[in-house]
Parts: sequence; structure tokens; C-alpha cells
Amino acid sequence: RNGIEARFEHRIGHPAEEIASFAQKGQFDLVVMGSRGHGTLTNLVLGSVATKVLAACTVPVLLVR
Repeated sequence: RNGIEARFEHRIGHPAEEIASFAQKGQFDLVVMGSRGHGTLTNLVLGSVATKVLAACTVPVLLVR
């Protein structure tokens, strides 16, 4: 109704690298991601896909909690 087309893409690989690569190759304006918010300590130990996408992506990233 608003002229927004949705499509789904399935990839195999490291999630953060695949998301960042796909966003850059697709010339997207914005990447919107959810963040579960485990906390600082958990993110330091395990990292998070959202944090890694922020580091790897040249496209602006909006994290939603």
C-alpha cells in the first residue's frame, strides 16, 4: 500500500559478515536490527551479531531494543 516491497534472502556464513556485505552490495540506505540486550559483560565475552554488524557495515545501522 505504501510502495514498500519486502523480500527474503537466505545466506550461509558468519551472520554479521553476511548482513554487512549484503547491505553494502545492495546499496541500502539503512539496516534495522533488533538487539536483545544481554548486557555489557555477556557482549564482551560472547559478542553480538548487532555489535559486529555495527563494526563491519558502512551502511548506517539502527538498533532497536
